Formats: sequence, C-alpha cells, structure tokens
Amino acid sequence: MEVNCQRCQAPIDPESSYCSACGLPQLTYSTEETPGPVSQQPWHEGGDDAGEVVWRTALRVAFLMAIPAGIACSTVSPFGLYGLLWMAISAGWVVAIYVRRVQPPWITAGAGIRIGLVSGIFTAWFAFFISSIALLAQRLFYNQGPEIDSQFKLFVDAFQKNYLPMVQQMNPDPAKLTEAQGFIAWMRSPEGQAGFVLLNLTVLCAALLLISMIGGVIGARLSARARKRA
Repeated sequence: MEVNCQRCQAPIDPESSYCSACGLPQLTYSTEETPGPVSQQPWHEGGDDAGEVVWRTALRVAFLMAIPAGIACSTVSPFGLYGLLWMAISAGWVVAIYVRRVQPPWITAGAGIRIGLVSGIFTAWFAFFISSIALLAQRLFYNQGPEIDSQFKLFVDAFQKNYLPMVQQMNPDPAKLTEAQGFIAWMRSPEGQAGFVLLNLTVLCAALLLISMIGGVIGARLSARARKRA
C-alpha cells in the first residue's frame, strides 16, 4: 500500500517515520483488530522540526572549528583577505559535521544561518583576541611600536590630503573645515590611533559574522542535497 506525506503528498517509505522530502514526522496507526502495542520508529536526535538545532552538538563543533578559523582570519594571518573565504568554508563545514553527527532528515536555511552565526561569533572572538595579543606583543616584546606609529602617520597624512579638500568642496563653511582639522588632529593622537585599530577589528568581526551566516546557509543546502542523493 502506497503511503503519502500528510503535508507535501510525496511518497514515503513504509519503514520510515518521517518524510524524506519535507521532514514532517508521520503518524503510524495500527489496523489490527486485536489491540496491542504499536511499534515505534526511532527518532533522530534533531527533533521533529527541521529548523530545530541541537545546540550541545552545534556549539561543540563550532567551537573546535573556530580555533583554526580565528587564526586564519586574524590580522597576523598570512592569508590576508583569503581568511574571509576560509570563514565561509569553515561555517559550511560546521553545518556539514553537525548534520553528520545529529543525522536529522534535513535542516532549514534558518537553522544553517543560526549554526553559522554561532560559528562566526566564536571565530570573531578568537580573531579579535589573537589580533590584540599580537599587536601588544609587537609593541612590548618586539619593539615595533615606532614602526607601527610611523606607518599609521603615513596613513593619516594620505587621508588628510584627500579628506580636507573634499570637506572644503562639499561645504565651504569655515566651521566645517575646523571640525575636519580637529578630527585629523584626534586621529594623530594615541587615542585616535587606538580607536582606529578598534574600529578595524570591529569591522573585521562584523564581516566574519556576515560571511559565516552565508557559509551556514550554503552548508545547509549542500547537506540537504547530499541527503536526498543518499
């Protein structure tokens, strides 16, 4: 007797307790006249909802994968911008490992985004921590402070060369020019330099979060296709 899914009407294996197309659990009724216990199919750890996440497993996998990803995405990494590509691959890999361990029928894109976001949070924390420690070590232990300050001064000079004429062109008000000059003076101060470094690290962390969510969606889609082929 052919059995169809109660939601999407796709054919269902009589031995299965869920729909392989949409993941909806299927109720099993006994047609025997003699009452007796109905055999129950084992449920997956992932629960009934394809959007549900087993966070104990997801957090463990995300934390372990975040360590190498954080190193690759830090400011001391030799990979540069390629570290961001590794972040997307890492988040997708986390989702793939999660699916392999939990073995849900499938997971939604929303579940992939949440797992990817957690992976991105861990990675961003590691990248921020490693970058901060590396910068501190360069100043205190390797005596590279003057070189770092000199490079930042060159950056501010180039920024001033383009910024002040742009302000004058957009608004000839002398007060606006004075404000722009005050901003440049703040950038040359130690507080301004520290604020600029903090801003760069914050932008890096935000980029890692965004890319990790994209990687989580890709991982969820690829895992769903792999389960269908299987």
